[in-house]
Amino acid sequence: LNRLFTLGLIMSLSSGQVTGLSDWDICIDPGHSQTENMGVNGYSEAEEVLRVGSHLRDIFLTQTDIDTVYMTRTNDQQSVSLSQRTTYANSNSASWFHSIHSNAGAIDHNNTLLLWGQLSDGTPDPPVGGEEMSGYMIDILTRTMRIPTIGSWGDCSFYTWSDYCDDSGGPYLYINRNTNMPSELSEEGHHTNPTQNQLHMNEEYKRLLAYSFFWSILRYHEIDRPFVGISAGIISDMESGLPINGAQV
Repeated sequence: LNRLFTLGLIMSLSSGQVTGLSDWDICIDPGHSQTENMGVNGYSEAEEVLRVGSHLRDIFLTQTDIDTVYMTRTNDQQSVSLSQRTTYANSNSASWFHSIHSNAGAIDHNNTLLLWGQLSDGTPDPPVGGEEMSGYMIDILTRTMRIPTIGSWGDCSFYTWSDYCDDSGGPYLYINRNTNMPSELSEEGHHTNPTQNQLHMNEEYKRLLAYSFFWSILRYHEIDRPFVGISAGIISDMESGLPINGAQV
């Protein structure tokens, strides 16, 4: 983290509280546990998504009238199974479930992806909503991160190499299959991509990703997004083109 070279500056210029969520709540699921799925630069998926989820929770609690925000894990010490995550959401009768992840692949690969619960016949898994929410999230997340996208997919259509959906009826992903509320899973870039993993280390960048989910959820609820001024990017030396560590604006 001492070698972090990215700078993200987020200035919230909104005034007043966002209303319209008082009868709604969400269970935020930071994927994996502890330091699982280590990134190429030594920063794990599990650590990164926990902090994105925590920022998202804080945004909801400080800027909206939301009823409740649940989180399936809240620190780097907890080890939480898939069944514990879905049981927690179901036992609290959460209105929504969103699982935050980053992806993996070759070091030159980097993209976004959203996966919603789908039955083997291609229809959304009831209760519906994940497909629509994923459509908003993939658009806003991709434009926020400024990287390519694989798109928004029903999980049975995406995992075509497996016979699981044909045999079981779907959905493919455990969290989509076993939650009682609309759900989706996001993949916010690749922790195996050196530049992206470095960006993931930056706290303001993680908050920016949280805002992208927040804006998507407001759009789903047809709530106007408050004005938020954001300046974010990588500061580079004009002559060498190399990123500057510790730059101040």
